[in-house]
Amino acid sequence: MGIVDAHKIVDWHNNVEVHRRVRNDLEDYLFDVVRGEYAVRLSIDIIDQVISLVWDLSVDNKGETEG
Repeated sequence: MGIVDAHKIVDWHNNVEVHRRVRNDLEDYLFDVVRGEYAVRLSIDIIDQVISLVWDLSVDNKGETEG
């Protein structure tokens, strides 16, 4: 199960609290795993862009993986 999937509830894509939790978990993952364990050099700006892109794609494709 992915980070976004772990937080899905009814109408998750319109829920500010879900958005905040997903953003925090994605940020933790990118800092702890990608930067920490894999030593990938990511700037704060790139991390913010990745998080925004993941959220936008998740919302745009919300019906694609549900079933």
